[in-house]
Amino acid sequence: MALISRSYNLYSDVQRADDIIVVLPATAGEKNFEVEEKVRLVNPKITAEGYKIGNRGFTNYILSADDMVKA
Repeated sequence: MALISRSYNLYSDVQRADDIIVVLPATAGEKNFEVEEKVRLVNPKITAEGYKIGNRGFTNYILSADDMVKA
């Protein structure tokens, strides 16, 4: 077994309805930040993953980055 990525839940002043989950590669190492500490993402990329349940469509937005550092 090998660790390939870590995910972190972020809080945003702008996006309040949903969680923002950032996925970092394992090579970025484990991150520990204080509560409400501002961070900066290195090379962020967002992708959309759509799916359907019945007649309704849903989208998961996946935010990945090379690293996350203190702002």
